[in-house]
Amino acid sequence: MDQIEITKRKMREAFEDDAEAFPPYKLLLAYGGYFEPRHRPEDIPIGEKHYCFRNALRLASERPDLRYIEGYGVSQEFEGMPERHAWCADSDGQVFDPTPTWADPDRPLSVSLLWGISLPLDFVRPFVDRKQLHRGTLDRLRDEIDLITNKLGLDRLR
Repeated sequence: MDQIEITKRKMREAFEDDAEAFPPYKLLLAYGGYFEPRHRPEDIPIGEKHYCFRNALRLASERPDLRYIEGYGVSQEFEGMPERHAWCADSDGQVFDPTPTWADPDRPLSVSLLWGISLPLDFVRPFVDRKQLHRGTLDRLRDEIDLITNKLGLDRLR
């Protein structure tokens, strides 16, 4: 088994261990998907450091060909728990990450695996905190996941 497959397995196990206590993990297990990180393309403007949710929302709002994705990233060594993150992806699943340090072209990728779910912009706008760090839709609605499943037309998770 290669390192990426091992990392995927560890990430899934970490989500499964805490899914009952943290409903967003349950949502990601049921409906999320894996994304392969890549360096930020040159035509993607650099966002503000530490504000991935705001950066991804801005980019997806400016580029209708991109979807807003919210979820988690993890290092290849899987040191610690997955870290909250937001990025964008095109219809082929190619990642477009405007957040500095996560995908800067002039430095090694800081994450080897992303796992997230596409959320509609009109739904996430009220929940993406523009002032606080590390606050996105999944954080704000952590105990009200049914709002997300209803919006996305998904089956209830309970």
